[in-house]
Amino acid sequence: MKIKKMFVDNFKSMNNFEMTFGDYVIVIGNNSAGKTTVLQALDFLRFACTSTIEDYLECHSFRPNDLFSKFQSKKTIRFRVEFVDNGSIINWEIAFTGNNKDNFTLNSEKIYSDDSVYLESSSRNTFVLNENTGEKKDFSGISFRSSVMYSLNDKLISNCTAAKKIKNFFENSEFLDLISPYDMRKANREVSDGIGQKGANLSGFLKKLSDEQKNLLINDIKKFSLPLNSLKIVNTGKGWFRLSTEEVYKDKNYDIVNSQVSDGVLRLIAMLSLKYVNSLRNDGGGILAVDEIEDGINTENLEMLYDVFKELSENGIQVVITTHSTVFIDYAVPDELWYAARDTNGWLVIESFRRIKHIMEKLDDLYPGEAVLSTSDSEIRRSLLDYRELINKQESAV
Repeated sequence: MKIKKMFVDNFKSMNNFEMTFGDYVIVIGNNSAGKTTVLQALDFLRFACTSTIEDYLECHSFRPNDLFSKFQSKKTIRFRVEFVDNGSIINWEIAFTGNNKDNFTLNSEKIYSDDSVYLESSSRNTFVLNENTGEKKDFSGISFRSSVMYSLNDKLISNCTAAKKIKNFFENSEFLDLISPYDMRKANREVSDGIGQKGANLSGFLKKLSDEQKNLLINDIKKFSLPLNSLKIVNTGKGWFRLSTEEVYKDKNYDIVNSQVSDGVLRLIAMLSLKYVNSLRNDGGGILAVDEIEDGINTENLEMLYDVFKELSENGIQVVITTHSTVFIDYAVPDELWYAARDTNGWLVIESFRRIKHIMEKLDDLYPGEAVLSTSDSEIRRSLLDYRELINKQESAV
């Protein structure tokens, strides 16, 4: 199961925003264009069906009003997501309204396909379809603060396959902000299923890996021509532990304490360890979203890093990343590349490289990154907006 298309309204710079997705989505664009906003919107959906909006706000250090568009006065955020599941389409619509107490309530929600409505919630009624019996289980009268999928326990939606698949998709997703070496150096007290939003659980995740997985991870790291010989989890007292490494020079091994492991090495360890996150090794799909993938990574390592995420995308995980690196996108094909820009209203617009004339006309002679470097942001933006204007006119005519 994968996301095919997402519509968003009134979320930050997203107003009547629409974006299509492939298996491997690399978003590039100028500073403040809205690349990170795409990841934040996807993460909002994850929290909506697996946790609460309050948890989302805390995780991202947002205030409620930070989520609403500055270009509108309304206080309702709307999403519509189109999933493709073995050739079938499942749609999920959800909307939240903020109130004067700085929290959110569910405005409406609906999961449906062409011929069935599996879940629906509105001011009038709420029901979940039992697909085995055809019965609509009624939950009217309940005020929901998050998605119905989260608010009702798994048993109550166990016979609604579409709802289970959407919830499972986001439960099996990983979202990483700009990974922080400061956070990755933090000691942990418990093992972890993932590295955490900024990498703070890296030691806890590596401690959970089997010896075989650690050896495979070390072999992956060595492909980057690093002198790393092993990863160690060192006890620091009172149940705390942290990562250290062993490096080899002239056949001698040297222990490198956590504080002295380079930022770039820590980032590479974090990125490569994602291959062993159990939630990203399942048959139900999911998203791996990473912000500014190239941060702190040496240029000559970017091709292999591109390949790491390419492999994940070929194994059923939808990869969505942002980057400023024109070197990184040189290894990508146009179908994997999207450009983010703001229109004259300040609204976020994203389009595939395939739709940007100023880029495509250069790709016969140049790599994607070279094409971007030889074209000004204003030219790319104009080409993108011209295409969107043409599409809008065609849709209006119909």
